[in-house]
Amino acid sequence: MTYSELMFVVIPKAVDSATPAIMAATLVFYLVSHFFKKKVPTSLLLTLFLTLVSYSFSAYSFNWDFFGNTINTYLLIVIYDMQLILLLWALHRFLKLQASNAYIYILVFSAINCICSSVMYIDLAWLGRAEVWWLWHVYAIVGKFIYLGIMIGLCTNKDFLNLRALWVKIVIRLNERKELKREEGAQ
Repeated sequence: MTYSELMFVVIPKAVDSATPAIMAATLVFYLVSHFFKKKVPTSLLLTLFLTLVSYSFSAYSFNWDFFGNTINTYLLIVIYDMQLILLLWALHRFLKLQASNAYIYILVFSAINCICSSVMYIDLAWLGRAEVWWLWHVYAIVGKFIYLGIMIGLCTNKDFLNLRALWVKIVIRLNERKELKREEGAQ
């Protein structure tokens, strides 16, 4: 087995297969905790459930070649990540849920994964590169850290990278802009 096969075939398939199992175990843990009257945020449970469903479907479609060779794998990753981001955002907006740490981590890491996968898709499909070069290795390594961040964020619901502070600053900044526009519109 070559290094390229290991980095680009074996490890990604193993991660795609293990991720839904880890998420399912985490969801069961939090549901049992919720059943025994432990305080588990609704945002965490819904984020975990939607992420589990999304990753389970993507693992199924990747491992069983659900779409055949009609859609590029990296484009499919972008579609799944964008779908997950939009569903989570809409669910939290509609239900007016307080953002859990897991929700913030899923949004941030899925957005990073979406950007990285878009770059890989452009490199492969549009630029037509067929030989392994440094960008592919960077993506392979960064991708593992993205999934690690998602798993730690979901399993622990802890703010281990201090992303909540960044999230709060962004939300405050957006709310200030809305208020400014309202004041300008009222005058």
